[in-house]
Amino acid sequence: MTSHPEPSMLAVLLCDRTVDRLFRLRQSDSETIDSVVARLASNECVLPKASISKQHALNTAERCKPTSLNLSPRKAGFKYRLHFLGEELCANSLGNLYAELIDALEDVAPEAIERLATIKSRKRAFVSRQRGMIHPGRPDLKTLKTRAGWWVSGNIGLIDFNRALEALCAASGLAVNKDVRLS
Repeated sequence: MTSHPEPSMLAVLLCDRTVDRLFRLRQSDSETIDSVVARLASNECVLPKASISKQHALNTAERCKPTSLNLSPRKAGFKYRLHFLGEELCANSLGNLYAELIDALEDVAPEAIERLATIKSRKRAFVSRQRGMIHPGRPDLKTLKTRAGWWVSGNIGLIDFNRALEALCAASGLAVNKDVRLS
């Protein structure tokens, strides 16, 4: 008879957003979060189509700390709402909403943001690690830094937002109005 050692317990603080994502990745209602994490950590992990790359299932506590851009999706009164892979993101400006979207994509597919950083709209970048690349030659225009360290435009209208959304979807393999939808 083979003896299996007792699993050891480790307490880890997770933000609500991470726990919500782990619950959405369950294959059945009876699957435990431990099983989901073990499956994600295994080499045989096959994620749902909407989860476009290997998940970063456990966020660090630093990334989950509230900031001016970390807006709770459950609060009422926001002007803009966006649905991203089943999660609702909210903000009072399109610039802040785009920053929230970049952070949410960073959790799921950081390599997609790297691809997005190579795409430009006319002169400016949709996202960049360098602030000056967002509005080249126009340091007077507003920029925002996301929690993940990316710079995005704070000076964005609906047409530019939709253009940025299409570029983000092209870089990540997501579908506009299906995986990412502005409400």
